[in-house]
Amino acid sequence: MNKHFWNKVEILNIDDCWNWKCGCFTTGYGQYWSGATSVGAHRYAYEEYYNIKIPKGKMVCHKCDNPRCCNPNHLFLGNSSINMQDASNKGRLKQEPFYNCKQFSKEEIDTICSLFEENFSANYIGKRLKIDHKTAKKVYLNKNMYYKRAKEVSV
Repeated sequence: MNKHFWNKVEILNIDDCWNWKCGCFTTGYGQYWSGATSVGAHRYAYEEYYNIKIPKGKMVCHKCDNPRCCNPNHLFLGNSSINMQDASNKGRLKQEPFYNCKQFSKEEIDTICSLFEENFSANYIGKRLKIDHKTAKKVYLNKNMYYKRAKEVSV
C-alpha cells in the first residue's frame, strides 16, 4: 500500500466516508499527483486498494455521492450511463422540461454520439459542431430521447 497516498486520507470506520485531506479539482474531487500526472484521488484509491488498472471507458463512481471520499467500500466501477442512472435513482439530476431542449436531426445526433464513442471531449465536440459542450454531453447521455424527438419532428 502507498503510505504517501493513504496518509492524505482521513481513514475512519469502514462504513464512514474517508475524505481526501489535500487539494481538490474545481469539481470537488480529490486531486492526487502521481509522479507528474494529476489523478482523481478516488480513482487512485480504487486502483491502489483493489490492485487493478481501471479499464478505458470506465469511471469510479461513489455510492455515497461524496466527491472527496476515498473509501474503497463506497466506490464502484461504472460508465457514464451507470453513473447517470445512479444519480437519477438518487434524485440528484436536475430534470429540465423536454420542450427546452434544442432540436437535432438524426444525422447530428449520430455525429455527436460517434465523436463521444471515439473518445473526443465534450469541449472539442461543442467547438467542432458550434454547440455548447454541455448540450453535446446531454445529447449523448439522452440519445434515445433525442432520436425519438427527431423522428417525431421529421414526420
